[in-house]
Amino acid sequence: MNIRGSTAFTGPIDSCRVDRAEALLARKPHETVLRIAFASGFSSKASFNRVFKKATGMT
Repeated sequence: MNIRGSTAFTGPIDSCRVDRAEALLARKPHETVLRIAFASGFSSKASFNRVFKKATGMT
């Protein structure tokens, strides 16, 4: 497995994080995006926005 940013490594992790974010957004619709991002395992709002948009097409 290539760990230099290959999607083979980050893809499954990001997918789990996006799934978690979607579940949190459904349960806590008034929570801030930043709190959802951190609770889902993202290290920043920017990385959350990039991965979430790529996975869902939504911003």
